[in-house]
Amino acid sequence: MLGIVSAVIVIFFVICYREIPLVFNDPEQTQWLCITANGIRNVLLFLTGISIGISMKVVGALLIDAIVLLPAMATVQLSSGFGQTLWLSSLLGIITTTGGFARSLTIDLPTGATIRMTGVIVFGAALAWCIFL
Repeated sequence: MLGIVSAVIVIFFVICYREIPLVFNDPEQTQWLCITANGIRNVLLFLTGISIGISMKVVGALLIDAIVLLPAMATVQLSSGFGQTLWLSSLLGIITTTGGFARSLTIDLPTGATIRMTGVIVFGAALAWCIFL
């Protein structure tokens, strides 16, 4: 089920790639360009809710922040555009999840806590990068 929802999300982003930044950055411009901003926003909210709901069954409610929020917050510190933010947040999410899972297997720690701490380390590194460089 998660794979189907992921495929739908990717297809939606491919189809509406140019409209999504407009919906969030300049809603007035979407009106005179005849883009249905409310429709795109509602579909994004629906897909986000469905993916979080399915993910909560797989990994638990507390791990959602490490998978969704922490990589996105780190990416906002590092990226300069919408496309770069999309790709970098996906990459950091994969690094956080696989790195935390691998570390939990090698050190024999709880998986959820290790993934969460890996996400916090990635976010701290991104924050330090922006502050000191």
